[in-house]
Amino acid sequence: MNTELTSLENFDELRMNYYSRLQKEIPNFSLMGGVVKSFLDRIIKDGGFYLRMRTEILPKVISSGRIKGNMETGTSTSGEDGKARVPSCAAMFGCNPEKMQPADYPKFGYLSADNHLQNLLVSEEMSTLYGGTVVKLKKENFMHRTTITIGDSLQLGRCYGLIPDRVDNVLPTCVYGLKHGSDFAYPKLPNAAVCWYYLATKIVSKTLTPENFFDMDALIGDPMPIFEFFELQYHGIIDITKDVERVDIFDYSEVVNTPEVAAAAGYFKSQGIPFSAHSTIDSVYHELHKKQ
Repeated sequence: MNTELTSLENFDELRMNYYSRLQKEIPNFSLMGGVVKSFLDRIIKDGGFYLRMRTEILPKVISSGRIKGNMETGTSTSGEDGKARVPSCAAMFGCNPEKMQPADYPKFGYLSADNHLQNLLVSEEMSTLYGGTVVKLKKENFMHRTTITIGDSLQLGRCYGLIPDRVDNVLPTCVYGLKHGSDFAYPKLPNAAVCWYYLATKIVSKTLTPENFFDMDALIGDPMPIFEFFELQYHGIIDITKDVERVDIFDYSEVVNTPEVAAAAGYFKSQGIPFSAHSTIDSVYHELHKKQ
């Protein structure tokens, strides 16, 4: 992990100390942890690194030349102008808020199917909260500066003490926090040991597999709402021309069929970045089957 990144300068020590606690405090952790580690290693290797944004802000993103986090933009799906990320990130990464500039805070995305069209379909429900524009990042540019949690780190980090894992060196730590939690987030969740056991058994039984992991919420999330998706935290700058592999839009027709989206398509083409825009699910299915 790049120790020059302010957000991660204390992270390795924090993570290792937390891993030691998991080994001591979770019964049979070595067995369950081994199952989870092997699974995470596989899906990180095979999956794609994504983030979402609202299509309406594409002109601003293109103008800035990089993808900014909510601490820079002052906007957040949490409704708290991103400020909730300050204590959450301090708890998860051990960073000092007094040393952190807005650009130092991670940008948040998710791990999904490597096929961009399949990802559009399986992650479509995310568009309500996170936007209909999907950016696939160049994984090789981020392996050394990306961390992962299973579930929403904003909730689980500050309320349950969840510590992320490194995608390039899974221990694992990133399933569930040892802290009891609070009524703010998921008050009915069982303790950490039950959550680790639940996930490990779903992997062993092949209910959750490397071929369907991106559908985790539908497969195993009903009795355990923390298991929604595999969240990725990208540390450092995300430069459009250097770090973006492709951009795809699946949004309402009145959003897709605009001069702004047409201009964005022209820009990405000029940069050699593949781009597509869809306003119907049939369009996505057609493109997916055409490529198969």
